Amino acid sequence: MSVVTILVVYMTLIAFLIWVCVLADPNSDTLGGRLNVLLTEEIPTRITFNLRRRLPSKVFDALAKAYDYIVRQRNPILQCLYLLLFLGSFATYLYEGWGRIPLGDLALSVALVLACLASFVVACSVPAGTISPSTWERYDNYKPDNVIYVAGRVCPTCDVVKLARSKHCRLCGVCQSRFDHHCGWLNQCVGEVNYRHFLFFLALHSCTFLYGSSRLWGILRREMIKNKLWDATFYSPSSGQTVGSSPLVVCQYLVVHEGAVCGVLALAFVMAIVLAGFLLYHLWLAGQNTTTNETFKWAEVRLKVKIERSQARRAHEASGGALPLRRIADPVNSYNISLYENLMEVLFPRSERRAQNSTGRKAVSRVATESEKLSTEAREKIE
Repeated sequence: MSVVTILVVYMTLIAFLIWVCVLADPNSDTLGGRLNVLLTEEIPTRITFNLRRRLPSKVFDALAKAYDYIVRQRNPILQCLYLLLFLGSFATYLYEGWGRIPLGDLALSVALVLACLASFVVACSVPAGTISPSTWERYDNYKPDNVIYVAGRVCPTCDVVKLARSKHCRLCGVCQSRFDHHCGWLNQCVGEVNYRHFLFFLALHSCTFLYGSSRLWGILRREMIKNKLWDATFYSPSSGQTVGSSPLVVCQYLVVHEGAVCGVLALAFVMAIVLAGFLLYHLWLAGQNTTTNETFKWAEVRLKVKIERSQARRAHEASGGALPLRRIADPVNSYNISLYENLMEVLFPRSERRAQNSTGRKAVSRVATESEKLSTEAREKIE
């Protein structure tokens, strides 16, 4: 099996696992949902059962604690992995590109990497919007729609009334305002307050990876032109024969002679595509004024409406038309206002606007009080 084939199979497998384990809804009766349950629940359960029977209790308990820490608790493992992959790839990029990439392009690359690291720090440090008794009023900015959010429910863990569009994160152990998802790469939730920083993180990294890919491709392109690879004849050690130039043969040559460049290029290009797709998906969510968490809730509502319509149609047909066909309206997202307003809620969250308005009102009140006090003192002097 050639190196190119192994690389293609590896990238396809990674994309498949990301789709199944991250993007597929485990509650949906689809191929992705069934595979998600199989890979994340059924197989781990069977492995756990067999390990418990065959391993000593101390060894099993140690593995169980490690698994629990990695999967069910907040930890910096993915953050460290991000830094390792990102900085390691950039170091290889500088090493291989020095003297082969113009200094201006290298300087721009350094600036983009520093900006990416800064956006990573900001996205990791700015909280999502933790709801507690002291902050409950600040984040109470959405009315329950009585479709996916019902008023009056209480979080049994935090012991606070659940606000519309909030969700309790079992990893963080708190309720988050306008909860979107828990991001392991940031080691925290993405919610109302830090959603804009998360989008900027995705956008900046997508552009950086795409720019780096173009510079690395320039190295390979110049190598192909310099050595006239498209007109060359290659010797195959496995068959002992010479072969003409072809896209597959040229790729094999580049992988062998420019392995580091090809490896970083493949990683950067795949990450650029993945992150760009993820960014477009979240921009679409922002334009609809919905969240990743709410897409799952709306999927359940639509499935329920579909079942009710099917039941109503069967009842109508069974009665021979005696019973009128009950009309069931499509569910409507009441939080979807307009594209402009939806995006403004991401860039300028309601909780921050409310806090600024509250601060402004307090300042105006303080100025008015001081003005009234000065006026009173002036009148007293005149009298």
